[in-house]
Amino acid sequence: MIMDSMEGTHFFTNLFSLARDIFYQVKNFKRTLFRIDEIDTNSKTVIICSYGAHTIVKLKLDDVVHDDTIISNLPSIQASWIGYYYGKLFLSGSSQKKYNKEPSFSLHSKQNNYKIVSLDRKGSITYIDIKTRNIFTESPFTICKQESVISKFDSTKACYLGILAGIDAAKNKANFLNPQQQKFALKVIK
Repeated sequence: MIMDSMEGTHFFTNLFSLARDIFYQVKNFKRTLFRIDEIDTNSKTVIICSYGAHTIVKLKLDDVVHDDTIISNLPSIQASWIGYYYGKLFLSGSSQKKYNKEPSFSLHSKQNNYKIVSLDRKGSITYIDIKTRNIFTESPFTICKQESVISKFDSTKACYLGILAGIDAAKNKANFLNPQQQKFALKVIK
């Protein structure tokens, strides 16, 4: 059967369109390399599992927060938990002081939906939805508690928001974030 030139053009147009759609879906698919299995607040350690190498690593909380590679390869929700517990320990003075500087977090937006715009004097975060251009202002712990919101931030920004929420929780002697009540199961040892 010989293909008509119109059918051939239509076939190749559809094939090209399908290939383009698959390319963009693969490009936008972000799978994280690490996941957190346990946070021990007594010994200030974190157990991290690697998806690719199938290894389990036990690290100090300070080391995890200061390692941009680990933070950027965690799911946003788990990065916020790390930041939260680090913020609580940092303000209480029980954080290790072996680092010359505090962790640096770039607020430049990557491919995520939300971008942090500012932090006001009251401690509220103003952020923008890049797609819809809607602007929101909420406290860091409110953002961290809402999985649908925190998951739209980059992992490093989520960790930063978690640190702010942890510092606020330590100041107010409260416990705003309970990872065991959220979708992902995480063992927190106190």
